[in-house]
Order: sequence, then structure tokens, then C-alpha cells
Amino acid sequence: MKRIVFFLAILFLGLFLVSCKKKELILTFSGADDVTLEYEEEFNVLEGVKVIGNDGKDYSEHITYSSTGNIDPETHLLDTTVTGSFFIKYECIVGDAKAVKNRTVTVKEPPRTELILNGDFSMGTVGWEKYEASGGTVEMSVEDGVLKLEIVSGLN
Repeated sequence: MKRIVFFLAILFLGLFLVSCKKKELILTFSGADDVTLEYEEEFNVLEGVKVIGNDGKDYSEHITYSSTGNIDPETHLLDTTVTGSFFIKYECIVGDAKAVKNRTVTVKEPPRTELILNGDFSMGTVGWEKYEASGGTVEMSVEDGVLKLEIVSGLN
């Protein structure tokens, strides 16, 4: 009889400990979908981005990000005077829980108002393209209002 009572006590203690197990936190991003922007449109990479845990709490203050685009660390504004597609990786780490969300932001070319887009280079090298092949490179910059190309020849 003592063995049965002892066995039942151990069984109930085990069930109690299993039922008191801490629930694992799962984090979910929202508001970080891919987006296409107009040239020079203001865009804050954190605006509208949230992380909610399965416990119903908002963990958005733990969000960090890295990007291939130029983002001001103070204002979190993406430089939309540079056209093309940029990749942003958001991360949120709370204790052992971690969530990652990737986002692509595309900045459109400015509208053409002249025959030659950005002919005076007032927008840097926007609108000017380069062709690189066979291992060659072309570095473009603007110095004193003049387009400067540094060309390294490829194999051909």
C-alpha cells in the first residue's frame, strides 16, 4: 500500500512539474513587407514594423536592422536619392527567442524631364549606367560637376 501511495505521489508531482513548464516565446514580425518607393520619397525603415510575441506583448523596441542601403542611424531614414533595390534584414532577440525578417526596398528612377537624365550631375550618378564584363570594373563619381570614370580593363 505504501508503494502505491508513493508511486501516485511521484506521478502527481511529475504531472505538476510538467504542467508548470515555462511556455516558449515565439516572436512574429509585421509591417516589414517589400516596398517600392519614388525617388527622394522619405522612408523610415522602422515605421510600421512591429514584433509581437505569442504572449501578446509588443517587443518592437528590441528590433535591430542591417542593410545594403545607406540608412541614417539617428533618424532611420533610407537615402532615397540612390536608385535600385536594397536589402534590409530585421532581427529581434528577446532572451532565447529570435525572429528574423528580410525586406527588399526598391527606389525608382526619377522621372525624365529632360532628354538626358541628370545631365548636370546634380543628383550624383543617378541615371547613368555602366557595363562591366570579363572582370573589368568601372567606378563612377562626380567631381566639381563633372562625371569621372575610373576604368579597369577586363580580360577582353
